[in-house]
Amino acid sequence: MGKFCVVTLPKKRNKGGYPVAPFIRLGIAEYSETEGVAPTISPDLATDAEIDAQIDRLKKDLDRVAREAKATLHREEARLFAAVTRSRSGE
Repeated sequence: MGKFCVVTLPKKRNKGGYPVAPFIRLGIAEYSETEGVAPTISPDLATDAEIDAQIDRLKKDLDRVAREAKATLHREEARLFAAVTRSRSGE
């Protein structure tokens, strides 16, 4: 339980308008909900060791998401650069 994710949002652009710089958001892919309580990203934790283990797991997942987010952002930047270059060259 409790996993993070990269969220890419559709880019809106008017025909002939300027391209928008790409961006991503970080999201929560897995969580648990209980009515009236904030979403949770861990199971019940009853000991220091359980807390440490869950925090370590979440940190590792955030590190994974950081790598994924950067790769996604760089891929989107390259795609935008290629589109602008094609547009300027008349393709």
